[in-house]
Amino acid sequence: MAALQTDAVVVGGGLAGIVTALELLRAGQRVILVDRDTPERLGGLALWAFGGMALVGTPLQARMKIPDTPERALADWLRFGELSPHDVWPQAWARDYAEHSRSRVYDWLTQEGVKFMPAVNWVERGLHGEGNSLPRYHVVWGTSRELTRRMIAALYRANAGGRLTLLNRHRVTQLEHDNRRISGVVAINENS
Repeated sequence: MAALQTDAVVVGGGLAGIVTALELLRAGQRVILVDRDTPERLGGLALWAFGGMALVGTPLQARMKIPDTPERALADWLRFGELSPHDVWPQAWARDYAEHSRSRVYDWLTQEGVKFMPAVNWVERGLHGEGNSLPRYHVVWGTSRELTRRMIAALYRANAGGRLTLLNRHRVTQLEHDNRRISGVVAINENS
């Protein structure tokens, strides 16, 4: 059994794991990305997803004269999201996403070279019932496969000095703890 040392371990090579590893590399960290799939399937389900996302207050919405605001998006999501008043963390996440999806998702992705189709669509229509009260669904040109391809390319470009270790066909079986904090992972190589 080999023991590897690193600054951060990312478990899962889906789109969220790839972007997390990318940001850690850009911050100068050494990263181990553990993924259960084969190298050609890095990206997981995002390789087959449509590539749309609900975003708030984007230039595409402004161009289409869709008067979206974080306040309106949050009101929509709290209305149909079935969150109880005691769901503190889900409500905080909804508020944060409504307030920052433009800068943290839309602007970040466009800076990475990702392009969106020029029309904003409905996710769920709220016009005649529960759902969004206006269009928020932004679709990536080339679907999620193109988005994933770009994020993987950015990940490899950010690997200056070989700070990324990618462990394909590995499955995490245990989290190690040190004084009530996670200090490492145990993973097995599924090929051997």
